[in-house]
Amino acid sequence: MSSASVLLFSMGLYFNQNAQWKPFSLNTIHDVTCHELDLESGQFGDPFAASVFKVSQCMSRWHCGQGYFLVQRRDEELCKRMLRKDGKMRKVIFDDELNRKLVEDVGPDFFYLVFDGPARVAPMTWTHAGNCKTRHPFHLVNPGNYTVSLEWTHTNFSAVNEIDLKGIHPSPVARVAMC
Repeated sequence: MSSASVLLFSMGLYFNQNAQWKPFSLNTIHDVTCHELDLESGQFGDPFAASVFKVSQCMSRWHCGQGYFLVQRRDEELCKRMLRKDGKMRKVIFDDELNRKLVEDVGPDFFYLVFDGPARVAPMTWTHAGNCKTRHPFHLVNPGNYTVSLEWTHTNFSAVNEIDLKGIHPSPVARVAMC
């Protein structure tokens, strides 16, 4: 992947506060209905992204405007190579505790999720559910029509990698002494 981000999808989403509205509760946010988005048609985004990821939209059954997008890599072998090296957890930064957090909880791919509509919402948290599967939760407060887009901004820990810089950053054209 080049340094530019890839649009996984962009689509319309309507959120209507109806009679089923209930107060938010962490106990029921897991009661969701999911369906996979058809990225391959090119209707929502880049067909290349469809060859790399599958994306499901999961909406809460009890909380209007709440749910998550589930993004999963299609190539499980590549995923394993990004998370483990020589049978051990991949080392991407020098601090062991932070490295474990990045590999286990964040994952190798970085994304940018944005909702545009009655409010602009850009949730910046996601959780790595293992096997290069990430969950991107959202909680919309204002009902109405939204356009939602998800961009794939970094892969293979390139946003945070301190250990293996080869191929991540462009090679310098010339080295210049600063002092």
